[in-house]
Amino acid sequence: MKKFQAMMAAVLVALLAFTVQSCGSDDDDVKLEQYKTVVSMKITEAGAFTPEQCEALIMEAHKETLSQLPSDQAAIEVSERAAQLMAEQLKLQKNTFGDAVFYFTMETTNVSTGKQVITYYVYYDKGEVRYNNNKN
Repeated sequence: MKKFQAMMAAVLVALLAFTVQSCGSDDDDVKLEQYKTVVSMKITEAGAFTPEQCEALIMEAHKETLSQLPSDQAAIEVSERAAQLMAEQLKLQKNTFGDAVFYFTMETTNVSTGKQVITYYVYYDKGEVRYNNNKN
């Protein structure tokens, strides 16, 4: 159960970045776009996880959020911060996941245009954590 809670904490901390918006100025003429971020998980080596635990983790990790942001660039910046937060949480909890190998995909799309803005990948490989995006 502790592994599930640790994994979900990492996902939720990352998604919190999407709930915070910059107020900037109070001008009403700033047009906000809607962005959808979908988080999914793939486990490539289960380590100490049972098949049932793996399936539960994958199901629990799947999250969708909507956010209002002023531009694609702002969505990219928020996505990057979410990936950083997730990586930081996984590093803090690496003893919980042991020798498992898995990764999260965080895909952000502009809802009005349907255009994929950015995708970040957060990797956990037997205690080593890293992240990158599809533009690297």
